[in-house]
Amino acid sequence: WYKSMAEESKRGPIPNAIKEVISGSLAGVAGTIAGHPLDTVKARLQTQPGAYRGTFDCFIQIAKNEGVRRGLYKGLTPPMAQLVLMNSFSFGLFSQCKRTFDEQTDRVPFWSDRFRFLNGFIAGAATGFLGAGLSTPFELVKIQMQLDNVSAKQNPNGSTPPNKSTWSYTKKIYQEGGIRSLYTGHVVNTYRETVFCFAYFGVYDSLKGFLIHNLPLVVSLIRSTPQSDKSQEPQSEAKNVSVDFNFTPVAIAMAGGASGMAGWLISYPLDCIKTNIQQQAVWKNEKPSIWRTGKQIILSRGVMGLYSGIAPSIFRASIVSPIRFSAYEIGLSFFRRFD
Repeated sequence: WYKSMAEESKRGPIPNAIKEVISGSLAGVAGTIAGHPLDTVKARLQTQPGAYRGTFDCFIQIAKNEGVRRGLYKGLTPPMAQLVLMNSFSFGLFSQCKRTFDEQTDRVPFWSDRFRFLNGFIAGAATGFLGAGLSTPFELVKIQMQLDNVSAKQNPNGSTPPNKSTWSYTKKIYQEGGIRSLYTGHVVNTYRETVFCFAYFGVYDSLKGFLIHNLPLVVSLIRSTPQSDKSQEPQSEAKNVSVDFNFTPVAIAMAGGASGMAGWLISYPLDCIKTNIQQQAVWKNEKPSIWRTGKQIILSRGVMGLYSGIAPSIFRASIVSPIRFSAYEIGLSFFRRFD
C-alpha cells in the first residue's frame, strides 16, 4: 500500500525531472500567495516582542496602517522567486534522493524490512542541506523588506535603501559587503533548512501512503459500528461508500498539513535566531553569531522567546502546506496522463 513521492514519479515519455520541476514550481506559486501575509506577521512578532497583542492584532495593525499590498504582501517577490526555484529544486532533489536511497537500501533486507520509511526523512534532510545555498540570499532580502516599514519608523534618518524594490535591497546589500553579505545567517539557515526538510518531506512521504490506505478503513468502521451487531449488510454498504469516494485528495491535504506543522515545530527556534540575525544591521556589516543571538533572545524574552510568532507559522503551515502538496500532486497527476 505504501507509495512514496519518488515511486509515484515513474518514467514515461516526459522525464521525471521535468515533471517534478514544473510541479514544484506550481507548488511554490500556490504556497507563496496563500502564506505570505502570515509570514510577514511571523517576522514582525519574532523581531518586535510586545509591539502587538497577538497574531490577529499584528495582522490587523499591518493591514490597517500599511495596507495589504504594501504591508502584508510587502517582500512578496523574493519568496515567490525563491519558492518557485526552491520548490522546483527541492521536490525534484527529494524524489531523486529518495529513489537512490530506496534502491541502495533495498539490497539490505534488515533495513528495507524495518526502516525503509526513514529513507524519506534522510532524503529530506539532504534536500534541506543542499537547498540552503539557494535559500539564504532570498531569505535575507525577504526579511529586510518585511521589516523595512518598522525600521523606517524607528530610524527615519537611517541608511535603509531609498526605494522599495527587491532589486534595490539586493543591490544595496551586495554593495555594502559583496556576496558574503548576501549570505548573512547562512550557517543557521542551513541548520534550519536541514531540520525543517527532514520533518517536512519525511512526514509527508510516510503519512500520505498510510492515510490513503487507512482512511477508507476508518470510515467503513465508523459507518458500520452502530449496526455491526445486527447484520453484516451495513458493513458492505460502508465498504461500497469508502470505495466510491476518492480519499487521496483528503490524504494529501492531511499529510501536507501535518508535515508543515511538524517541520515548523522542530525548526522554529532556529528560524527565530535566523530572522534576528538577518534583520540586525546588515548595513553596518555586523555578523552576529548563532550562539550569541540565541543567548540574547533567551535572556531578554526567556526560552519561549525562541517561539515568538509560532502561532501564525503553525496556522500558516496548516493552510499553505496542504495547498503546496496538493498543487504538486495535481501537477504530477497531469503529467501521468502522458505516460
